[in-house]
Amino acid sequence: MTLSSLSTAVILKLPTGKMPLLHEGETLQAQLRQFEVHAKNFFLPKKIAAADQSAHAIGCFRDFRVTDELKIETERAVALALNFKSFMDKICGYLFPSDWERLLRQQVNQCKQGATKPFPKFTTEICGANSLLINTTSHVDDARLRTILEANMVSDLIDDDKVTDKTTFTGWLDIVKRADEKRLHQHKRLLAITAAERECAKRDRTTSNNNNDNHPPRAVAVIYRLNTLDLAR
Repeated sequence: MTLSSLSTAVILKLPTGKMPLLHEGETLQAQLRQFEVHAKNFFLPKKIAAADQSAHAIGCFRDFRVTDELKIETERAVALALNFKSFMDKICGYLFPSDWERLLRQQVNQCKQGATKPFPKFTTEICGANSLLINTTSHVDDARLRTILEANMVSDLIDDDKVTDKTTFTGWLDIVKRADEKRLHQHKRLLAITAAERECAKRDRTTSNNNNDNHPPRAVAVIYRLNTLDLAR
């Protein structure tokens, strides 16, 4: 399979000291953000002047849609005159829908944890989307991000006494993570109890009274399931 046949754009990370290459395909916000980070990591140690950064970046886009939009063949000087942020903004404005920032902002504000989603995964989804909004007015700081997480995580975590307001954002994330692990384990135990009781009830309905002595009492079966769950932790 060639790179040009891929449906999603590919970032080719070259060895240290080289700019990354973005090959043709459907480019996502995360990929363009990765390219921007890799490019800046290249500029810094190489001490590339701000006026020269766009010149280094232009040659990294192997998608002709981008080079055509920048009019490299006819108006290269205009593209070269852009600072790197303006250069990336122009590419972003061409590749993505005009409301991409609003859509990501909605994802940050409206993403719900749900009963079965681990808190770290929920946090990664929101923080990841917020990271893509860096350099926009929609990007939020840690204080606002914490408020958003609190508003959308499960209510059991909000009511947990160990989740206090007297910690840093990183410390708060760690406390909530541990509280959520406990919550998820309790949730699994409840599911195990429900499943064991359902199995026992089904067995009781299908087994004759003469054969009941061959099966453990319902309470014993439930306890066995819970012990099995605890050993698997």
